[in-house]
Amino acid sequence: MKCIDHLGNSFASKCKMCEHWKVNRFVYAKRIERGKSIKEALTMDRSIKDHLGNSFKNKCEMCKYWNVEKDTYNYRIKHEKSIKEALTTGINHKQIFAIIYGNGKGEITIYDKSMR
Repeated sequence: MKCIDHLGNSFASKCKMCEHWKVNRFVYAKRIERGKSIKEALTMDRSIKDHLGNSFKNKCEMCKYWNVEKDTYNYRIKHEKSIKEALTTGINHKQIFAIIYGNGKGEITIYDKSMR
């Protein structure tokens, strides 16, 4: 069954279209099911941000960065914790804070509290 994306490109199937756009076909289907347009379903930002604004490819990468099990993060979010609380509650390492310096590149330097 032919499928056409939002740019008018024709594909042999939805699967082929999703491969072209590097979107998991199940994610695409879920987005369409939730009322997203074809364009939104194919081009939505796939990254996730932490409470400091840092971008990650996915939740697993963010949780690994913060040294939190993904299941723990999901449990905390499900039980109405904020992203900050879900990532930092009960962590047995030094708390950190970020200073964003204005070099125009949006780079972040992270220091631990003992350096203040």
